[in-house]
Amino acid sequence: MRSIIINTSLLPDTVKPFLVAYFSGDAAQRQLSEFDDDKGKQNLIKLIIEQLNGALNGDWYKLPSDGAVEDARKRTRDLGGVVYDLPVRKN
Repeated sequence: MRSIIINTSLLPDTVKPFLVAYFSGDAAQRQLSEFDDDKGKQNLIKLIIEQLNGALNGDWYKLPSDGAVEDARKRTRDLGGVVYDLPVRKN
């Protein structure tokens, strides 16, 4: 049996692997919400699916409007998460 040793001192202290990516239906807004734990992430996903009528689209949740995106951003902050605004690709 082989052992794998990972040097965790090389990892930044601020890495938070609990992420939720979402965008508005017209892709005018793209956000990434980051949480310290899975509880915050699952709480946001529940809001997106049950209350905001979001649908999984690949690795992203598609929301029906910019207002729904703003609601998800607000919930993220209420849960202690961080919201990142991502650039929208323009062709």
